[in-house]
Amino acid sequence: MAKKYIVADGFIVAGKGAGSEITEKDVERIDILVESGRVIPVSAKSSGTMKAANVDVPKEDDHIG
Repeated sequence: MAKKYIVADGFIVAGKGAGSEITEKDVERIDILVESGRVIPVSAKSSGTMKAANVDVPKEDDHIG
């Protein structure tokens, strides 16, 4: 599956305007478009089976001795 990107505001990429979704197949040098800010990589959606990291941190003793 090809990575997806969103066209940034104020730009037209591969004939698609701002907010449109494109893939690596739509253009020749996606790396240059990302570096220049013309397109923004879309974050991968996580699986429903993934769980959040455990954020329970032991608390330190608050007594002053």
